[in-house]
Amino acid sequence: MAQQMTQAPQGQTDSPYELKEGQINVFKNTRKEEGSKQPDYWGKVMVNGVEKRVSLWLNKSASGNTYMGGQISDYDPEAGKEVSAPEQTAIPTEDTPF
Repeated sequence: MAQQMTQAPQGQTDSPYELKEGQINVFKNTRKEEGSKQPDYWGKVMVNGVEKRVSLWLNKSASGNTYMGGQISDYDPEAGKEVSAPEQTAIPTEDTPF
């Protein structure tokens, strides 16, 4: 059964439930401005008991397939900013040609 994706304002991190190990919450970035480098989607993931920030961008492959690429970074909710930002990484989907 597919879950409905909800939208939340950028910066809002409250979710209807507590993240469990390996779970991810992703929201559409409703404040992204045309031409900005902000992610198209953002959220949180629980990895080894540590909550991390997820940033995803919509991309198009050379063959025209749409896919999401992104990064996972440490996040300090007290400071409200990312601590580190590794390079963007492609996340394979059914249409990804690799």
